Amino acid sequence: MLNIDHIMWGAPDLETGIAEAQRLFAVPATLGGSHPGLGTCNALLSLGGSRYLEIIAPDPAQPRTGFGRRLAALPCCQVISWAAAASELGVLVSVAQSLQWSVQGPIESSRRAEGGELLQWRLLFFRDHGFGNVLPFVIDWQRCQHPATVSPTAGQLQALRLFSPRATLLRQHFETLGLVVAITEAEQAGIAVDIQGANGLVTLRSSSESMAIGL
Repeated sequence: MLNIDHIMWGAPDLETGIAEAQRLFAVPATLGGSHPGLGTCNALLSLGGSRYLEIIAPDPAQPRTGFGRRLAALPCCQVISWAAAASELGVLVSVAQSLQWSVQGPIESSRRAEGGELLQWRLLFFRDHGFGNVLPFVIDWQRCQHPATVSPTAGQLQALRLFSPRATLLRQHFETLGLVVAITEAEQAGIAVDIQGANGLVTLRSSSESMAIGL
């Protein structure tokens, strides 16, 4: 079974993202590091257990790539995607093929933490499924220390809620993948994340702009 790993919360710049997170959760996020070649950097907040919030923004120290440029165009912080955790990525490739999807990966990825430690993980992206960012990508942390265990706690993740014009089919796909997430029929695809923190229940949402940011 796949489990929720992290929520990607896009920000036009990292300082804005960190400040907005502190306003919402009364907790300062810890700096994560840069993603070499992607043009992005991040800061992190634990959501309890092995789940966390990734504040992701353009990295001013890198050339402005397509992904970083699209993040910079966001008018405010918004949910852009989410990741599920798994260790058997090869099995998921076979599952995706049975659903007639294509895949990208597994891709070896890394970043160097603020303390100098090199973190390495593998990513798998499902392609050609027609659900956009509502469908997660998959991460295998291998032997890395999970970010949720070393980041300040913003609160507890109460719910990840997905919206889709094809909710019934998406539920069927999630059942095949072994994912358990609430899915609601809606005119537009979207993501909402409910977090119980020091300031009460906070809901982070996507928008049509953030959902158009491809990964």
